[in-house]
Amino acid sequence: AIGLTAGLINADAEMSSRLSTTGSAYKHAGTISNGGILVLVAGSGGLYLMGLAQGDDRKQETGILAGEAAINAFAVDEVIKIATRRERPTDGTGLGRFGEGGTANSSFASNHAMVSWSIASVCAGP
Repeated sequence: AIGLTAGLINADAEMSSRLSTTGSAYKHAGTISNGGILVLVAGSGGLYLMGLAQGDDRKQETGILAGEAAINAFAVDEVIKIATRRERPTDGTGLGRFGEGGTANSSFASNHAMVSWSIASVCAGP
């Protein structure tokens, strides 16, 4: 796992340089990602409210745990962003170098991915 991670980090600059920042997919990717997060967060809140209305403690708890997981994932992600300071593909040389970006605008790790997987993991549980 460590070797694979090191290899992917090493290959990251090459992969980042191949991204087109002028295509329509690139322009709409942020909107689509934000919409996906909104659906997951709203779904978790809706699950809690549905459980409240139906008197279903399991649905209520799942909604609460999904919200807690999202908040925790966001906090951990922000710490990782401060530690890695990875440039965004549109910043600097466009290579997404680690240790070169600002702490407030770091692109690694992805908030969208961490929060989404956290919510999904709680909702998919037994």
